[in-house]
Amino acid sequence: MSTTGKIRRKGMSSQLPTIEIRLSPGRGDGEQVPQEVVLSTIAHDMRRHLTPIIGVSQTLLTHGSTLGEAQRAECIKITLRNALQLEHLIHEMIDLQRFDAVGWILHRRPTDVRALIDALVPELDIGTRPLRVEGNGPIVNIDPGLLERIIDNLVQNAKAHTPLDSPIIIATQSDGTGAHITVQDSGPGVPDKIKTAIFDDFRSGPAGGSGLGLSLVKRFSEIHGGRAWVEDVRGGGARFCVHLPQAGDAPDGRRKH
Repeated sequence: MSTTGKIRRKGMSSQLPTIEIRLSPGRGDGEQVPQEVVLSTIAHDMRRHLTPIIGVSQTLLTHGSTLGEAQRAECIKITLRNALQLEHLIHEMIDLQRFDAVGWILHRRPTDVRALIDALVPELDIGTRPLRVEGNGPIVNIDPGLLERIIDNLVQNAKAHTPLDSPIIIATQSDGTGAHITVQDSGPGVPDKIKTAIFDDFRSGPAGGSGLGLSLVKRFSEIHGGRAWVEDVRGGGARFCVHLPQAGDAPDGRRKH
């Protein structure tokens, strides 16, 4: 999958790539995730999206002729939303396997961070939650495709923890050494005891999920020579932060694990 194209494909591919799932991914502390945890996590997340797809499809097949236009449109929206989320999960598994097998090739170029975020916002799936972008990001020498992936994964994580109609805030600024990017949600926050572990493979937060999105955020940040972390928001919620330095320690085209 190209890292410089759209963050989501506009259409569903009729053929999915072969995925070899490594059954014992490592965590940041060197601990191996038990095989049953990996399989259970993947199966649960897939089932979470497949169940409404199957249910709505059965409804359309059985009662489609009696449904009104608005009801049919809502059924299609539910099916498409869950199909896209399932496709997103599959892409995350492919990325994780690829990253751990061969690393990643960075394609650096001067990138206006705020302009990239503004262009990306219309493509982000946030439901009815208002999304606000703040700050004037610097121009940094990074891989813009990977920055799109970082922001998309952080926003999807914020969406999972933010109630409907509550805001999600993306902010960016220069800290003198590079770009500082944050995504803030209105959820319950992250307990101190898992603030580091939440970025490990298959380690999800209170809302569940596969835990792959945040682990990829950490990887994509670190291959730029940067880092990712989470901090509390006064009054409630969490702020996920990424620092991407002006010039990381892996030059363009070099694979780095």
